[in-house]
Amino acid sequence: MPSHTSRALAAATITVAANANAVLPLVAREEITEHLRHAGAGFNAFQSTTVVLSCLTLVAGPLLLRGRRLRTVLRWGFGVMALANALLALTALEWAPLPLRGVIGLAYGLVVPLGQFVLSGLSVSPAERVRLFTLNINLIRLALVLLPLLGSLLLLVGGNAVVLFWALTLIALTACLLAPGLVPTDARLQGLPPRAPRLPPAARLTALADALLILIGRGVYALALILISARQPGHGGALSLSLVFTVPFALAGLAAGVVPRRLEATQSGLLLLWLPLLVLAGVMAVPSQGAASGLILLVALVGLIGLPLSFAPGQFIAQWPDAASRQWANVITILLMTLPLSLGPWLYSSLEGLAGGLSGPAWPEPQAMATAFLLLCLPLLLLLQRLWRRAVIPDLLRPDAP
Repeated sequence: MPSHTSRALAAATITVAANANAVLPLVAREEITEHLRHAGAGFNAFQSTTVVLSCLTLVAGPLLLRGRRLRTVLRWGFGVMALANALLALTALEWAPLPLRGVIGLAYGLVVPLGQFVLSGLSVSPAERVRLFTLNINLIRLALVLLPLLGSLLLLVGGNAVVLFWALTLIALTACLLAPGLVPTDARLQGLPPRAPRLPPAARLTALADALLILIGRGVYALALILISARQPGHGGALSLSLVFTVPFALAGLAAGVVPRRLEATQSGLLLLWLPLLVLAGVMAVPSQGAASGLILLVALVGLIGLPLSFAPGQFIAQWPDAASRQWANVITILLMTLPLSLGPWLYSSLEGLAGGLSGPAWPEPQAMATAFLLLCLPLLLLLQRLWRRAVIPDLLRPDAP
């Protein structure tokens, strides 16, 4: 009988194989944009088509396919992704790129939560469930270190964004063959909960805080990768800076059980919430050319946002009372983790547009981008700091917390 820990590993493997479709294109924004010009499309639409349609099937899939075996859904979902990515690669993104990415999005939305559905159905204590989901998230984060590096390395060696879609074809084909064997034979999609789950006020406050932490943490991840790609014209530089950012982002998860408990709430909030976002704004203000561009190495500190992102999903899911409710908590969590992969490119383009209007002799364009980003972040940071002290830290300090 597989251990609970091995279930967390299997869940992470399935999630990462699906997430590669949203993450790998982020490291090749400029190259993909160049390919898409021939088809009259843009990168934001290319990325958003996959992620937005995935959100539709993420919600509708468990309802439409209620009672279906997870193994069957995995096999068909990854098979469709492999075929669509192969068509994108064969046609060099010049034949129906948006419809093909839409097909990938529909399959992606069906597949991406299935590993977590296995975890949410386990009969374990809430503390053990948080531990398993924290382990699962840290394994996913480790792979999120490797995916940008893999993408940058493929671009460096292949010199063409098409190679990324051949890699996605291979990943999906491998998952189609192997992933069904990672879930129990009797695992099936649940329907709606038998009754609307009710959480006490304190738990609702914690759920709100966790939801914001998930959304902002993954949003910073996507924004940082796009910033690195936009500021580094050479793939070698992008590969190095991806390593500088993603390794601290992953390693931060190892401290998830220690730092928030050892520091006062105000101190940990300043370190884990304020510092990463303010540093990201500082990196945006750095000119893309010249000696000052070396300051972009500060992206290592942005990786600290990965620490609260480690325990937030597990806390969010563990609070719900039954397996069907936890499945829908999983759906919400995956939505919150997936949307930023679409909103990141859109937000970056919006900041560029705002910077164009604000820039001038007093505020060059990079500084104008940073100013616009700060205006967006400060209200969120003030709200998060309050929730951090009232809901997140007290919940982590409960005697039954993992």
